[in-house]
Amino acid sequence: MASRVAEVIYRLKDLFTGPAKKVEGSYDRIKRSSRSAADQVDRDNSKISKSFGAIVGSLKRVAGPLLAFTAAIKAARGTSGLADDLDRLGKTADKLNLEPQQLAALEFAADRSGVAVQKVEAALFTLQKRSGEAAQGIGAARLAFEELGIDVNEFNDLNADQQIKLLADQFAALESEERKAAIASALFSKGNADLLKLLNQGGDEVERLAKEFGEYRTITRDATDAAAEFNDAWTNLTARLAGFRDVAL
Repeated sequence: MASRVAEVIYRLKDLFTGPAKKVEGSYDRIKRSSRSAADQVDRDNSKISKSFGAIVGSLKRVAGPLLAFTAAIKAARGTSGLADDLDRLGKTADKLNLEPQQLAALEFAADRSGVAVQKVEAALFTLQKRSGEAAQGIGAARLAFEELGIDVNEFNDLNADQQIKLLADQFAALESEERKAAIASALFSKGNADLLKLLNQGGDEVERLAKEFGEYRTITRDATDAAAEFNDAWTNLTARLAGFRDVAL
């Protein structure tokens, strides 16, 4: 029986060492991609190292390994908020034809204007869809673009960052708050019309806030790619742990 346990432990070490190293390696890559992320990653890496140390320790002790695995996974997973945020920015920016820095700067500007960050992503996707419809001569947004004096075909040639700044200039020039609200609803949907708080600032202020964000944080494509790699590696590792738990039980 003892030899069988030793064989299981040996195989487990091989099973988890590679995925664990990939998780830590990709997180270190996030650190190297940006100075602004370095301090947070340093703090997180110390927690991750302790967590994986607990996994290895549990293998050596044998007794109660499942409990140790579960505790280690929970502890390490709690450090990945930065990776989740970067991964989300990268994937969303790709869909909106933006750089991650541009999207994050827009979210920062919106937050400073009193708009929930979650609303920004939803509003931009709705704008993308409705501006496409307007270019085909259909949808409520068609009249909204006409009222703003914006050629929708030229608008669709801009990226989302440029679109928001253009809209902000046009909205700032409108005097009627009622018309602003109606146009915002037509462009972003009623549920996302809160973005009007940002647009009312005008394009220059949106640009100023974006530059201010750049003074605090730099988000590179390498950082978002590393975060995606980290999350994939983490998913693979936890799947292996879950598989071991299922077999052991």
